[in-house]
Amino acid sequence: MGRAAVVVREDAPGVKRLVAYLVGDGLDVEAVRAEVAGVLPEYMVPSAFVVLDALPLTANGKVDRRALPEPEAGAGVEYVAPRTEAERLLCDIWAEVLKAGRIGVHDNFFALGGDSISSLQVVSRARRAGLTLSSRDVFLRQTVAELAPGTGGGDAVAAGADDGRQVAEQGTVSGPVGPTPIREWFFATHPHAPGHFAMSMAYELAVDTGIPALRSAVAALLEQHDVLRSVFVPVPGEDRWASEIRAEVALDEVFTVHGLADTDQPEFVWQELVCAAQSGMELERGPLVRVVVGDRGPGRPAWLLLVVHHLLVDGVSWRVLLEDLEAAYRCVVAGEPVSLGEKSSSVRQWSQRLVRHVAEGGFDDQVGYWRSVLEGAAVELPVDHPGGGNTMRSQASVQASLGAADTAALLLDVPDVYRTQVNEVLLAALGRVLERWTGCARVAVNLEGHGREEL
Repeated sequence: MGRAAVVVREDAPGVKRLVAYLVGDGLDVEAVRAEVAGVLPEYMVPSAFVVLDALPLTANGKVDRRALPEPEAGAGVEYVAPRTEAERLLCDIWAEVLKAGRIGVHDNFFALGGDSISSLQVVSRARRAGLTLSSRDVFLRQTVAELAPGTGGGDAVAAGADDGRQVAEQGTVSGPVGPTPIREWFFATHPHAPGHFAMSMAYELAVDTGIPALRSAVAALLEQHDVLRSVFVPVPGEDRWASEIRAEVALDEVFTVHGLADTDQPEFVWQELVCAAQSGMELERGPLVRVVVGDRGPGRPAWLLLVVHHLLVDGVSWRVLLEDLEAAYRCVVAGEPVSLGEKSSSVRQWSQRLVRHVAEGGFDDQVGYWRSVLEGAAVELPVDHPGGGNTMRSQASVQASLGAADTAALLLDVPDVYRTQVNEVLLAALGRVLERWTGCARVAVNLEGHGREEL
């Protein structure tokens, strides 16, 4: 007689999935998967099925969940090679993004370690390859076999119209942009020097990097990602800022090359250039993107600095921008037209959709909950002295470490007992500490998300 166990695993931080362990001779895993899918909702169907000789047991005869093996990539799924060009492209893209080996058309994206952020990378690369795809598609159709048929031009547009998705604007997007929550929050909480809030990336370029080709790649990036041409202007007589996307931006103001070969202190000069780029942005005038190259002379690798105001990028969009910059550079070097695929929804389109969703009462049923959450909760940390500072400037850091036994308990024992993630356990511990410190039984803690949830 066969036996089975289904557990929730978190083999990658923050990525939970259902895994089924089966015991039985001659099991047809695909038949089992089909049978389960026929009686359970999609979210309850295990993403991986693992066949074992026997289930590991504890001393009292219960299934030893900690001894169940981690599924191999594609565990329980017979490998089926791509059969169409769309399937081949998607398999290659999944392999690149997920750092996986051979991908079959029936492998599950999330069982392979995919998540919401990597789904955005898949969408970006798929569009560059000429496939029409959204992050929502990846969540709804989690295998290449299910995903590929809807990626063709006409069929995908029709599908998008049927399920309510908006087709992204493909021309040059320009004009006013409606308010978004994060931008409204930024201007409300950063009244002083709001232009000095940039994100930076710095690199040492390969010696053979072509600076003119890099300049052309940056121009393509500014054309593809309309948000990079944004500016922000205070509204006269009102305590708010308005956003606008310009049709074009002066490339010479974005991309600058500075010779460092003839300077006695190239590192010092470079640091001055870095500071100037990071602190010299004017929200009203723009541009809010700076690409600075430090040319150290023939045979020496140049330095590259990318600076973008935080209103335009975050940690997720950086991944897409850097991939597109590299792709554009390769096209220029190869003498090919730069093709970065179809554009995704612009920030203007997103803000319009969000404003309409709010006006239609899309979040009305959540208002009562959030008010109850904050009712009676402490929202400020206590200070040592009356009137004392309570800002980032006055913060201090204290570091502590756990021993091997406590670390093992935190990572293995506690999540298994309470069916929770490690970050949730740490958050609960923080809440207990803040309760003792503030003397308040309820303390509000703000958590950050990447803001790309489906409406």
